[in-house]
Amino acid sequence: MRAKIITIVTIVLLVTVTLFNIDLIPLRREISDIEVVMVAGLDKTDTGYEMSYLKGDEITMGSNGESGSETLKVISIDADNYNFDMRHIQTTTDKYITSSHIQYYFIGEETAKTDFYHAIDAIVRGYQTRLNARIYVVKGATAKEFLEKAASSDYKLEDKLELMQNDFWAQRVSMDIEVLDVVKTLFTKEEIGMIPLIEFTDYLGAFDEKVEEYDSMHSGESVDNISTEHSGIEETHVPFSYAGVGIIKDMQMVDMLTEKETMVANYILTKNNASEINIEKGDTFVSFGIDTLNVKEKFKFDENDILNEIIFTVTFDANYEEVKALEPVFTLAKVEEYEKALNETVKKQIEDIIKLEIDKDMDFLALKGKLEFKNPYKYKKNEENFSEILKKCKITVEAKGQIEATYDVVESNYKQKGNSK
Repeated sequence: MRAKIITIVTIVLLVTVTLFNIDLIPLRREISDIEVVMVAGLDKTDTGYEMSYLKGDEITMGSNGESGSETLKVISIDADNYNFDMRHIQTTTDKYITSSHIQYYFIGEETAKTDFYHAIDAIVRGYQTRLNARIYVVKGATAKEFLEKAASSDYKLEDKLELMQNDFWAQRVSMDIEVLDVVKTLFTKEEIGMIPLIEFTDYLGAFDEKVEEYDSMHSGESVDNISTEHSGIEETHVPFSYAGVGIIKDMQMVDMLTEKETMVANYILTKNNASEINIEKGDTFVSFGIDTLNVKEKFKFDENDILNEIIFTVTFDANYEEVKALEPVFTLAKVEEYEKALNETVKKQIEDIIKLEIDKDMDFLALKGKLEFKNPYKYKKNEENFSEILKKCKITVEAKGQIEATYDVVESNYKQKGNSK
């Protein structure tokens, strides 16, 4: 009986597939028939919605006959909505394109301010979308303009982005945000999140400064040798970097933090725990690397369980990184002096970022969530008017960092303290 049922079901399936021409197995495609698109940009325009992507055009051969680099160009589609853009983008090439290959999405600054929700919705609704794809907002430009500069750059966009997101020191002034992270913002009570900003740096402007510096040092001597060496720099070298983060509220980008502000915000958000602090006094300059930085919050309440004080305790290790001095800076007394200066600097940085949160009236530091996690019962009494309560709250910052290494090969701190013979 069981064998008959299996046979009948198999026959029914075969007949159904034959009559209705159903493809049980996906269509096979050769690699040469696929256009691999890894980068896409979305912009709202005056006439509609525009989607752009980088397309490999042709291989430029070297002068000696060796294979050269691929020439890139930007392809854009303008339609009534982003979904039509994604559908019609297939018409721009004779090869198969799928959004499952896209690893990086760029959204223009103005679009992020006025149409962010719509752009994210279009990305997420795509059934082929990779939820671990990264999202960036282009500061001061449209996504199309960014891709056009990237196409003319010596830098391969995907490789540069991958290096940046894996670079620990670069991440301290930004955040690594995936599509899924942005979606999670919708499920938070405040609907406040952050998104990394990216921009092209003024490489040519920096070059002009170097030329002026060379010119002043050589009393008007010719700088043709420098100019020749760097000719064409504007067209070929257009590096980009992180430019802080944008603050997302109610699924629109409503504000931005600078790189320095983002770095300090990350102290509290614990996205990373490193930075550098420079101390300069007269002719003495000392740069310290800050490592293993940790911030802990303690919430205090009045007799009615209303929040009235937040104590931030900061611990970190510091190491001498760079020194320019005409006097000894590795003595025990100097180490203690710099230790005090570092703690004062970190304390001031955190006080400033908390003041910024209060002034902006946006909980981008997630203090409300930390309060709920640590004091869930008392949180209920502070939930509704948290913003106003925070404005009246006393903020105390205690910095307890210490210098661990001077890298002095003559006499270590450990020996100076009498701990070694």
